[in-house]
Amino acid sequence: MYCAALTLLLATFCFGQETQSPKIFHFFGTYSPSIRTTDAAWGFYLHGNLSVYLQKNLSVSGDLFSLKQQDGLPVSGQQSVFFGPEWHHYHHQHDLSFGMQPGLLRQTSYLQPLVSPFLSYRYFVHPYLHFFVQARYVYAPSINGFSQADWRFSGGLAFQF
Repeated sequence: MYCAALTLLLATFCFGQETQSPKIFHFFGTYSPSIRTTDAAWGFYLHGNLSVYLQKNLSVSGDLFSLKQQDGLPVSGQQSVFFGPEWHHYHHQHDLSFGMQPGLLRQTSYLQPLVSPFLSYRYFVHPYLHFFVQARYVYAPSINGFSQADWRFSGGLAFQF
């Protein structure tokens, strides 16, 4: 019963929409799995995003990641923050975007610079809601001979206003 109602509701939103244009800003919060490329360690982050549209095809976005679990063990004290441009290509209800963001990694005792290219896909189901998926590569340049890189994946429901 619930599945049928949800399917009907989603079909109404999906097929009842014409071309969606971006609103002024959108935001989301999600749980984001990751895998480190140097040693295949996996982790989970809390991921928050806020994007502000400057033009239809250009926005600036800020992302915050807080590491919560690494290889099955609880972790605290590691956050990374990113800020930079995102370019959008719209086609009806679809938005494919990419961006490059510089950032900082804060661990307990130091800051480390980061750089992160990413690719996102959004599907607008309502004037104020869209589904999204994002793949992001995060690279931390070498400090004391040790560099770090990982892939982070996010997805879910986002809001726009």
